[in-house]
Amino acid sequence: MNEWKRSGLCMLAAAIVTALWTLPAPAVDVWQLSTQEKAATRATHVIRITHEDLTTATTNTAQTLTNIAVSAKMGVSAVKLVLEDAFDDGDTNYTGSTSITMGDGGDVDRYITATELNEAGTEVFLKYGTTTENVYTTADTVDCIFTPGSAESVSALTSGAVRIYFRLDDARVGHGF
Repeated sequence: MNEWKRSGLCMLAAAIVTALWTLPAPAVDVWQLSTQEKAATRATHVIRITHEDLTTATTNTAQTLTNIAVSAKMGVSAVKLVLEDAFDDGDTNYTGSTSITMGDGGDVDRYITATELNEAGTEVFLKYGTTTENVYTTADTVDCIFTPGSAESVSALTSGAVRIYFRLDDARVGHGF
């Protein structure tokens, strides 16, 4: 009998591939900025969210994106929102709203309070986050919460993109300073 099959490695490899295949894909990307971008923005990372990332189809239901993981001894500061393209659903009768907040498990709007992103409202194209600088003592996620108007769903949006710049400092041994 083949050593590979007899040792059970074949079954283990299949289980690993299956587990990896079924992991949920992150909704949005977070990436570290280049040295030049860091100097220009005073941030270290950026997250870009488009209308395609918003998939909640239930009316009057917010969608939370939790792609920024933080650990103890990490800190977040210098948050800045840049609206590239106002969110819209293409309906000329649309009178809705799409707002965003950014926070964490301890305070849902720690970094960005409710900010309108929809062209049918009074969209905000540039917003600096609160003056809050937060150092984490336990693991958490930094969350972006998108809230539609009461008669809409975020999945109905057909355009829109927002970038959020932030500084992520890491004082864990071997991870930064």
